[in-house]
Amino acid sequence: MSILATSPTSTRHFDMTIAEALGDVNAAVIVQQLDYWMQKEGVGVVIDGIKYIYNTYVDWITQQFRWLSSWQFRKSMNLLRSLSIVKVIRYKSKQWNQTNYYSLDRDRLVEFINLEMAVNLEISEMCNT
Repeated sequence: MSILATSPTSTRHFDMTIAEALGDVNAAVIVQQLDYWMQKEGVGVVIDGIKYIYNTYVDWITQQFRWLSSWQFRKSMNLLRSLSIVKVIRYKSKQWNQTNYYSLDRDRLVEFINLEMAVNLEISEMCNT
């Protein structure tokens, strides 16, 4: 039996174009996993017309990204947040409730990838001349 067939629920994918544009494979995997959960029916909440998935950092790491350290997850998530690809809010926040709500901005992701591809093409053309 192949090791790849032993745990299909633990499989994570990433888009090479997204990983290349972000310069971070872990961020690309986070994007893919967040997209998966956002498309799933009956998961998350809609706040002001935007769907959010809720989790704590600890839950993300222990349930979704077990190979990542807390530092690696925070670094990749901070990158996605700084680029406005992922929006994070605290909804109905209480001091005891540290749950974040995450939303993937697919339009911003596409915009960022297109911008990065254009810049890389321009740099490539400059190097060739």
